[in-house]
Amino acid sequence: MSMREERFRVVSVLDPAIDTAAMLVKQMIEYQEKRYYPLIQRFFKPGEKPTVFHVREIPRALWSHVQAAGDKSEVWKRAFRCGVEKVEDVYNKDGVTTPEWKPVGVRLADKTVMTDEECDEHFAPHEWEEIGAVIHTHSFLHRRIAVRYPLLSSCLELLGQRPYRPAEASQSTVTETTNADPSAETSPAQTANA
Repeated sequence: MSMREERFRVVSVLDPAIDTAAMLVKQMIEYQEKRYYPLIQRFFKPGEKPTVFHVREIPRALWSHVQAAGDKSEVWKRAFRCGVEKVEDVYNKDGVTTPEWKPVGVRLADKTVMTDEECDEHFAPHEWEEIGAVIHTHSFLHRRIAVRYPLLSSCLELLGQRPYRPAEASQSTVTETTNADPSAETSPAQTANA
């Protein structure tokens, strides 16, 4: 097992540039749990660019600031604000796309931290909650500890509504002739609730 990186790239599982119809549910679940960018990169729709978050672990000096929020949603927002270093292809409210965006922010513990205003202006709540939860989960664990990133229930519900490629038949299934109904692939929401 390789060690986790301090800095990495992540895309929201709800990004419209992801062609879920070209992927199996298990492929989305693998990306959601591992957040390894190359797993999702091959499923981007041709000609479309996802919003790619370049994130870092929360600096130790900011951990108490993040945890002091109390409410989980606010913890994730603070983790997002402290952990996002730059973002590629930000789709703004006015319809204009910013190819690369960095927070001007404020200085906290000698790091640039995104302001609440910047967060609210450029990103949807589902983005800062999901990406903030990833940053929070990733931070302050020993680098040799394997991490599984949980997905928020609000994201699971929306993800479960997207189309996915049907499961591919195994070789033994193809050669058998049965009268049984084929079993349908489960959605990420059904899998998470199992």
